Formats: sequence, C-alpha cells, structure tokens
Amino acid sequence: MPNPKVPGVSQWRKLMVTSSVIGPLGAALFYSPYVGLNWHTKLTCPLCPNVTVVGDTPLALFVSATIGGGILNAIFLFLLALAVWKARNIMKRLLFRPPPG
Repeated sequence: MPNPKVPGVSQWRKLMVTSSVIGPLGAALFYSPYVGLNWHTKLTCPLCPNVTVVGDTPLALFVSATIGGGILNAIFLFLLALAVWKARNIMKRLLFRPPPG
C-alpha cells in the first residue's frame, strides 16, 4: 500500500524492483558460459582481463560473477533511472510552470 504522505513511493518501489531484477539478468547473460556468445571484448568489458572471481568450476565462476556483477548493475541502473527521473521532473517544472501574474 503506497504511503499517502509521500507522493511517488510506489513508483520508487517499482524502480527498485525492476533494477534488482534486470541487474542480475544482465550479468547472467554477460558472464554465462552457456549462452555461447563472446561478450568479453575490449569495447564491452575493458576490465575483464583484470577481474578475479572466486570459484574453480565454471558454475562457481558464473554464480559469483553474476551475483557481484548483478549487484553492481542493479545499483548502476537504479542511479541512472534516478538521474533521468529527477531531470524529467526539473524539466517539467521549468517548462510547464504557470506564467507569473
């Protein structure tokens, strides 16, 4: 149930849930040895050769990279969406404010 005192709380919850779902999915697709696509190029992952991950089997490497990368992706997506949201609100206030008088 949304908080009636704070407008937009339900939108923030949707944004947080969406970010926390999309973040690990993106990392899982990127680090998965089972997808069959080689995403590890200098353009898509400039730090990949320098990343160390805990695990000795392909499944353990995949799980640890997905959890770590997924958390970072979720944080990044949430902050990006927050910046877009705030910029949209500022632009809306500046462009559509009523004329003085």
